[in-house]
Amino acid sequence: MEAIIEKGNEDIAAQALNLSNFTTSKKIGPNDLSKQEALDELEKEISDTGRYQGVEYQLVEDCISAAIISRELELDRHITEGRYERAIRLAREHGTERQIANALYQKAWTAVYWHDDFGVLLSVYDEIEAFSLGSRNSSDIEKAINLWQTLHTAVISEALSLEETKLVNRANSLIHHLEELSGETDRPNNAANSKWLMLGMRIVQHAADESQRDKLLRDFGDLVTGSQHLGGFEFNRAYEQFEVLGAPFGELEVYDEVFEQVLPVYQERHSDVAVADKLFNRGIDKLRTDKLISGIDLLGRALPKLIKAEKKERMVRCLAALASAYSSMDLFWAAYSNHMSALSILIQDFGETREIDPLLPMLLEKMFWGEISTGRIPHALWCLELQISTLRQTGLDEEDKGFQEDYQLKGGVLAMLLLKADASQLNEFTGLVNFFEQNGLIACSLALLFSFGGPDYLRQHEYVPDSESDTDIWEMMKRLWDQPAQDSLPERIDTFGGKSVSLISRLLGTRWEIVCQHNPWCVRIGESYMGFLEAFLATSLSHQAVGTMERAKMRFQLASEGEACPNEQGLELRPGSRSELATVVIWPERFPLSNDGRPPDFHFELSILKREVVIREAWTIGLNDPDGIAVSPSIDPIIPEGQENAPILELIEWQKKRGK
Repeated sequence: MEAIIEKGNEDIAAQALNLSNFTTSKKIGPNDLSKQEALDELEKEISDTGRYQGVEYQLVEDCISAAIISRELELDRHITEGRYERAIRLAREHGTERQIANALYQKAWTAVYWHDDFGVLLSVYDEIEAFSLGSRNSSDIEKAINLWQTLHTAVISEALSLEETKLVNRANSLIHHLEELSGETDRPNNAANSKWLMLGMRIVQHAADESQRDKLLRDFGDLVTGSQHLGGFEFNRAYEQFEVLGAPFGELEVYDEVFEQVLPVYQERHSDVAVADKLFNRGIDKLRTDKLISGIDLLGRALPKLIKAEKKERMVRCLAALASAYSSMDLFWAAYSNHMSALSILIQDFGETREIDPLLPMLLEKMFWGEISTGRIPHALWCLELQISTLRQTGLDEEDKGFQEDYQLKGGVLAMLLLKADASQLNEFTGLVNFFEQNGLIACSLALLFSFGGPDYLRQHEYVPDSESDTDIWEMMKRLWDQPAQDSLPERIDTFGGKSVSLISRLLGTRWEIVCQHNPWCVRIGESYMGFLEAFLATSLSHQAVGTMERAKMRFQLASEGEACPNEQGLELRPGSRSELATVVIWPERFPLSNDGRPPDFHFELSILKREVVIREAWTIGLNDPDGIAVSPSIDPIIPEGQENAPILELIEWQKKRGK
């Protein structure tokens, strides 16, 4: 009973128990509230019998609108159906044939998609079809087509039989009528619109006939491109129909072919952002069907348009999708480059708004596991620390069971990596034991202490009791080492403690290695270049790119002190020495990075978060007002009449004198 009341399910319980006299108040959101107000206003007008004298068609329109709003508010079925019956009756008495068909159509649509009742549709279909077949306007035929497609779906899902829907005969009637209209050369706009409606039906009808289906899809593309200059051609609706066809046929090569054919037409009519959205959505469709290279190609074409339009939110989603695709292809560096680009945008936005995008912790989650896969311990720890910080800002419950399980899983995998450290790397980890203890990653502390001094070191630091034998401790560590995750971990780890850093990738049968001087310029530019190599070479499979070398090595280093930069880019490619392909020389003054090369630290605990916005009239802000910091001396404030000594005037005058 408490669960029913707490979750607001009293109406469901009353219905299940047949409590006819039970009533409950239902919370109404702002959208429903505006709809309810509109419905009340319509009903008030409809009840005014003198309002519609001489304009009875408007009475019918208002009655249809009232029924539609009633449906959207999900009022009781008998109430909504009563409104439809009123609209149908008045349409027959005072309205046009089009209004009668519309009222019947809306009633059928509501019965199917709100109440799973096909009976109403079957009962009104013939009358709507008769109106459609009697009209010479393509727009009047769409309602019958929509209902036919609904019946087609019902037959496919076995909700209705082929016989009771009369599906074939009804399709033939509509297609025959559309063919007649599409041949009317004196009405080219109506003919073109009739043809795309007809092609849409025939494509669905011939879905199982590969050659016929593919021909019809190509005909659809030819029609769209050939009719683009007709003023009355409904291009957007035709394109929407094409996108709907993408659900059953989107994986076909012919669909890709037609997509590329009609996209330039769409681009002529819409902004770069709209085109980018189409490319993005198509790219996501490809990724969902594991066609990763095609998806990357589409997303890559969308990204420059989003950058050009400065649509940051869409850019981040596109970059994250590209990173996910590259990760699925085990291309860490390509994924890393896109992750870092998305991350920099999100962090910059946080700096400006103090609001955390929900994608940020998800992005850091993927980056953490990517860093784990390459053994880059410092980077993995940075991702984990930043992720926890962002989650805390969004109200993280650190005692939550799911969070703790995930957190300890990450700690366990980190511990397995730490056990791979060699003697020189262990020297760099001496200060991490306390860090891991303070952050609850006990498995990591245990792994480090064991690596430092074996079983005795664990006993000395009271991680195991003195009574625990060496054999038992070694067995415990072996169980940690033998966890299933071991198969996906790298053979070696990287602590970034040496004079150089190696970035490694395997592409097209070639082992690529970039050796970077250990400084921020060489490492970051080397990472970007390796990301470029992966993205370029891995997606060149469709162009028959083949690796001809077993190993390829490059070196990235800073220019010698005093050496002049030969170009504006700040980079120079020089021939490599011995086994190296080339050396990239970098002039750091052209790349303003931080001195230590570490990712920036973000101290969320020191941030001032925006809790509320206070709006004031500028003219009321005076010289000693704290809000004066927001006033510029160049401001031209709006001052009400009669306020000759507005406080802001003194403030502006003071700022101008101060500026001198």
